[in-house]
Amino acid sequence: MTPHEIGERLAAAAGANSEGTPDEAIAAIAAEAWTAGGWNLPDAEDALWALFEAGREDSLVAVGLLSANMPDKPDEVIDLARRWLNETDDLAVADALGWIVIGPCCLALGADLVGFAIDARAHPRAVFRRAAVMSAMALLPIPIAGPAAGPLRARAGEDVQFVESAVPTIVSGVIDQFKQDRDPVVREALQRVLTVWRRFDPQGVNAWLNGRPMAD
Repeated sequence: MTPHEIGERLAAAAGANSEGTPDEAIAAIAAEAWTAGGWNLPDAEDALWALFEAGREDSLVAVGLLSANMPDKPDEVIDLARRWLNETDDLAVADALGWIVIGPCCLALGADLVGFAIDARAHPRAVFRRAAVMSAMALLPIPIAGPAAGPLRARAGEDVQFVESAVPTIVSGVIDQFKQDRDPVVREALQRVLTVWRRFDPQGVNAWLNGRPMAD
């Protein structure tokens, strides 16, 4: 399936819907594209870029296809994800890049996700900082979700998640960097992470809110 064909499928799925293609349809088209093959890095990088630059919904498909490359080439995947973060202004794209690409790539590489957040803290673009916050979702035991999740679910299973239990020291280390960030899009992401974290570790959330040290 080419970027042009994906665009046609997205447009057809949107129909007369003024709000565009439904998230479920985006995820399904992205999963179908991955299953059809031809989206493996490094050979697919140019096609992924073309898809990413074609429009918002196409970008979400591109992020999903990129995430499905993560188990094989996390170093190449995270490099491309960081470049895309500097190109997008879309919050859903940023959320997906943080949660299902950057967070799990750091886990796979044994890289310092908190270090990434420290670097992102001073980034002038709120959407970049939001993605850094959302990367903490990869350290919570929740199945991936959203319109970009289709390809990785097609590859790894419908209930794919990146950890079996919450990793509070890393979650808190990431979101600590944005505790004083006043931009609404960053605050919204912080609230989302805290809401999910509270399901599994309410004491950890309370400790973070009260400024106490976190335990593993």
